[in-house]
Amino acid sequence: MKQLIKRGKFFLIAGPCVIENEKDTIEIAEKIKKITDELNIPFVFKSSYKKANRTK
Repeated sequence: MKQLIKRGKFFLIAGPCVIENEKDTIEIAEKIKKITDELNIPFVFKSSYKKANRTK
């Protein structure tokens, strides 16, 4: 990822705000990956597993 930032290349960091369950999380990651692969966009999956992990 540092190489992408240094080169100024666009990449996507995406995922659900909170992981509710494994099945949905994997499904979301796979769908985003499929779309970004088709568009040739590097993709980093990011999510949180704790709802308390938020800025107040």
